[in-house]
Amino acid sequence: MTNLKTKLATLAGAALLAFAPFQGRAQETNNLANAQLSQPQANPVQASIKGEWFNKYLFRNLVYSENPISQGTAALTYKDISLIGIGIYDTKVRDFIEADAILDITHNFGPITASAGYAKITVPNAEGQELDSQEFYLGITGNCAGNPSFKWIRDFGTGKGDYFELSASHQIDLTKRLSLKGTAMLHADNHYYGEQSELRAATATLEVPVKLGKLEKDGSSWLTFGPKAMYQKSLRQDLKDNLVVGAGLEWKF
Repeated sequence: MTNLKTKLATLAGAALLAFAPFQGRAQETNNLANAQLSQPQANPVQASIKGEWFNKYLFRNLVYSENPISQGTAALTYKDISLIGIGIYDTKVRDFIEADAILDITHNFGPITASAGYAKITVPNAEGQELDSQEFYLGITGNCAGNPSFKWIRDFGTGKGDYFELSASHQIDLTKRLSLKGTAMLHADNHYYGEQSELRAATATLEVPVKLGKLEKDGSSWLTFGPKAMYQKSLRQDLKDNLVVGAGLEWKF
């Protein structure tokens, strides 16, 4: 119990630092949950803090800010259950443009990893627009070559529709500390913020994780830095092609 209280206190303090001075809540949830479950853990309580910086904020194929943004993510995991907080800060406006709270349950069944969760989305500075919403999601990932993954997101708040993600990814370990990870994703919706039901866009993401801290026996590290670039090709006339570039620093404890 003392260990858990210490982690909670450290997490709360670090979260404030990460949020004050970010692309894809759904993908971020997958990355955090899969990272926590990828290796056996002696301690069932795990925590992480991540700070990311991007040239713009692109979420579900729409640009919500053309300004450089900072994204802070804090996660606390006990066995299969994760509590995740995300804050997005517009560095030009100098104010938060979004804050999210996520409850995620992810379990590794061997051949597959399945997840389910709830997300509360808050847009504090929408200037009178009703943009706050709530979501429920289900996901499944194959633990095999290509890591094929499918995710269904049901917005039962403002969006009142469904959003779908079909993806595949692959990581190459160049050295013990340097890796190269690529992800391809197809996005579609069904009456999500509108009457349309169609493919929205295709995205390709390239990441270069660099382990900075001491390497553990399983090859993991408590501190990781990684530049990232994502290109979006629009499949709808009202959406634009976009390039998002940035970098992140993650601390696990």
